[in-house]
Amino acid sequence: MLQLILGLPVALCLFGWSTYNLYHGGVFVKQKGWKTKEEFPKTFWFTVLLPYVFAALAVWGIIDPDGLWSFVKFALGPLEFFGIATP
Repeated sequence: MLQLILGLPVALCLFGWSTYNLYHGGVFVKQKGWKTKEEFPKTFWFTVLLPYVFAALAVWGIIDPDGLWSFVKFALGPLEFFGIATP
């Protein structure tokens, strides 16, 4: 229940932020103001695609927390080669 209460608003905010940037065709850049996707294409696509991915992971964590956790452990598994302990 706690995951639903905390995860759903986070997913909705991330989805809304990405959708707003995509709809308006720009992004707010710190100390430079609003810039279009033609002026800052990498920043624009980074701020559109990455929050969608995080929102999808948040929804996945709400629907199937054990499946998300097993995916995270699988994705971080190669770090053990470098001596970094994974949970």
